[in-house]
Amino acid sequence: MNRVFERAMLIITAFVLIITLSGCAEEEEPPDIDKDDLIGRWTHLVDMSPETYAFFGDMKFTKTTGSGDSLVKTEGKYEVEGNKLKLKYNGSKSTIEYTVRFRKSTTLELDDGSVKLDYRKE
Repeated sequence: MNRVFERAMLIITAFVLIITLSGCAEEEEPPDIDKDDLIGRWTHLVDMSPETYAFFGDMKFTKTTGSGDSLVKTEGKYEVEGNKLKLKYNGSKSTIEYTVRFRKSTTLELDDGSVKLDYRKE
Protein backbone atom coordinates (compact mmCIF):
# COMPACT_ATOMS: atom_id res chain seq x y z
CA MET A 1 0.00 0.00 0.00
CA ASN A 2 2.85 2.36 0.82
CA ARG A 3 4.39 1.81 -2.61
CA VAL A 4 1.08 2.54 -4.37
CA PHE A 5 0.69 5.74 -2.36
CA GLU A 6 4.25 6.85 -3.25
CA ARG A 7 3.66 6.24 -6.95
CA ALA A 8 0.35 8.10 -6.85
CA MET A 9 1.99 11.07 -5.13
CA LEU A 10 4.82 11.04 -7.68
CA ILE A 11 2.34 11.11 -10.57
CA ILE A 12 0.28 13.89 -8.97
CA THR A 13 3.42 15.95 -8.27
CA ALA A 14 4.62 15.53 -11.85
CA PHE A 15 1.19 16.53 -13.18
CA VAL A 16 1.05 19.66 -10.98
CA LEU A 17 4.59 20.61 -12.02
CA ILE A 18 3.75 20.27 -15.73
CA ILE A 19 0.58 22.37 -15.36
CA THR A 20 2.44 25.04 -13.38
CA LEU A 21 5.33 25.32 -15.83
CA SER A 22 3.08 25.42 -18.87
CA GLY A 23 1.39 28.52 -17.43
CA CYS A 24 4.76 30.27 -17.14
CA ALA A 25 5.46 30.34 -20.86
CA GLU A 26 6.57 33.78 -22.02
CA GLU A 27 4.40 35.77 -24.35
CA GLU A 28 5.66 35.73 -27.92
CA GLU A 29 7.79 38.75 -28.80
CA PRO A 30 5.94 41.02 -31.26
CA PRO A 31 7.45 41.37 -34.75
CA ASP A 32 9.57 44.35 -35.81
CA ILE A 33 7.63 47.44 -36.81
CA ASP A 34 8.00 49.76 -39.78
CA LYS A 35 8.06 53.45 -38.83
CA ASP A 36 5.75 54.18 -41.76
CA ASP A 37 3.02 52.10 -40.05
CA LEU A 38 3.36 54.32 -36.99
CA ILE A 39 2.86 57.63 -38.82
CA GLY A 40 -0.49 59.24 -38.02
CA ARG A 41 -2.65 60.11 -35.02
CA TRP A 42 -3.34 57.49 -32.31
CA THR A 43 -5.79 58.13 -29.45
CA HIS A 44 -6.44 56.42 -26.11
CA LEU A 45 -9.15 57.47 -23.65
CA VAL A 46 -7.86 57.94 -20.09
CA ASP A 47 -10.68 58.53 -17.58
CA MET A 48 -12.85 59.91 -20.41
CA SER A 49 -10.06 62.33 -21.40
CA PRO A 50 -8.19 61.71 -24.68
CA GLU A 51 -4.47 61.10 -24.91
CA THR A 52 -3.22 61.39 -28.50
CA TYR A 53 0.15 60.70 -30.06
CA ALA A 54 0.83 62.07 -33.52
CA PHE A 55 3.88 60.56 -35.24
CA PHE A 56 5.39 62.31 -38.24
CA GLY A 57 7.71 61.10 -41.02
CA ASP A 58 10.56 63.37 -39.84
CA MET A 59 10.85 61.27 -36.63
CA LYS A 60 9.10 63.90 -34.49
CA PHE A 61 5.97 63.40 -32.42
CA THR A 62 3.47 65.33 -30.35
CA LYS A 63 1.52 64.05 -27.36
CA THR A 64 -1.71 65.81 -26.44
CA THR A 65 -3.59 65.05 -23.23
CA GLY A 66 -6.78 66.46 -21.79
CA SER A 67 -9.25 68.75 -23.45
CA GLY A 68 -10.52 72.31 -23.27
CA ASP A 69 -8.79 74.42 -20.61
CA SER A 70 -6.77 71.42 -19.38
CA LEU A 71 -5.19 70.61 -22.77
CA VAL A 72 -1.46 69.83 -22.52
CA LYS A 73 0.73 69.39 -25.60
CA THR A 74 4.30 68.06 -25.51
CA GLU A 75 6.70 67.39 -28.36
CA GLY A 76 9.78 65.33 -28.99
CA LYS A 77 11.62 62.93 -31.25
CA TYR A 78 11.19 59.19 -31.66
CA GLU A 79 13.22 56.21 -32.82
CA VAL A 80 12.11 52.77 -33.95
CA GLU A 81 14.42 49.80 -33.34
CA GLY A 82 12.93 46.40 -34.07
CA ASN A 83 9.69 46.33 -32.10
CA LYS A 84 10.78 49.10 -29.71
CA LEU A 85 9.57 52.69 -29.82
CA LYS A 86 11.81 55.19 -28.01
CA LEU A 87 10.38 58.60 -27.14
CA LYS A 88 12.53 61.54 -26.07
CA TYR A 89 10.55 64.59 -25.04
CA ASN A 90 12.02 68.03 -25.80
CA GLY A 91 13.85 69.35 -22.75
CA SER A 92 14.15 65.90 -21.16
CA LYS A 93 17.34 63.86 -20.79
CA SER A 94 15.53 60.55 -20.36
CA THR A 95 14.04 58.29 -23.02
CA ILE A 96 10.83 56.29 -22.60
CA GLU A 97 10.82 52.91 -24.30
CA TYR A 98 7.75 50.92 -25.34
CA THR A 99 7.32 47.54 -26.94
CA VAL A 100 4.94 48.06 -29.86
CA ARG A 101 2.37 45.60 -31.16
CA PHE A 102 -0.05 46.35 -33.98
CA ARG A 103 -3.42 44.63 -33.92
CA LYS A 104 -4.88 45.00 -37.37
CA SER A 105 -3.97 48.36 -38.87
CA THR A 106 -6.14 50.42 -36.53
CA THR A 107 -4.94 49.44 -33.03
CA LEU A 108 -1.54 50.17 -31.55
CA GLU A 109 -0.51 48.63 -28.22
CA LEU A 110 2.20 50.41 -26.24
CA ASP A 111 3.75 48.34 -23.45
CA ASP A 112 6.21 49.97 -21.05
CA GLY A 113 6.74 46.74 -19.12
CA SER A 114 4.17 47.47 -16.45
CA VAL A 115 1.15 48.83 -18.35
CA LYS A 116 -0.24 48.03 -21.80
CA LEU A 117 -2.36 50.72 -23.43
CA ASP A 118 -4.30 50.47 -26.70
CA TYR A 119 -4.47 53.45 -29.07
CA ARG A 120 -6.87 53.65 -32.01
CA LYS A 121 -5.81 55.23 -35.28
CA GLU A 122 -7.81 58.27 -36.31
